[in-house]
Amino acid sequence: MIPRIRALVCGDFHIPTRAESPPPQLLEFASEDFDLLIITGDLVKWLVIERWFWSYWKEGKIVGCVGNMDHADVMKRFPEYYLFKPLKTYQVLVHHGTGIYPRGDPEQLSMLARKHGARVIITGHTHAPALLKHGDVVIVNPGSATGVLGGSLSALGKPSWAVVEFLPARVKATVYVLEDEEPREYMKQEFHV
Repeated sequence: MIPRIRALVCGDFHIPTRAESPPPQLLEFASEDFDLLIITGDLVKWLVIERWFWSYWKEGKIVGCVGNMDHADVMKRFPEYYLFKPLKTYQVLVHHGTGIYPRGDPEQLSMLARKHGARVIITGHTHAPALLKHGDVVIVNPGSATGVLGGSLSALGKPSWAVVEFLPARVKATVYVLEDEEPREYMKQEFHV
């Protein structure tokens, strides 16, 4: 059996400032047996973890970064950049995307990843899902978990999240978007890293 790490990736919750709670469909997804929960920033308040994702935190299965809208209670638990090596093969950088202008610019995101020695960057900030490879860097953006609009014209306006599988030389990613109260595959890609 090929080793893999399966992660649920979500961010840009903006709770309680722009949304009251994550959609129940995302919480149902989170009840699956993921190896990791990756947060791309902008929880806003730590209550998002305490109220809806505490079991992941308690088990040490959350990694994440701080977003530009996060309050101090999040900032003391998440760093600005988080680097990890799934399966001890390639580096993954988790960074909200703060400081990248225009938001989500693939060239700047890939340069940031390379600066940190990463082949994959998990990011947010645009509220628009994206799966792409720019040069030799894979870029994954799950969009906004609550579907709130942000400071980007490309914001989707619907709740979205991603499932990412880290394999020894590949990354498989699927973005789900809430359509008519059902999570539907919005985009799916497999990348060699």
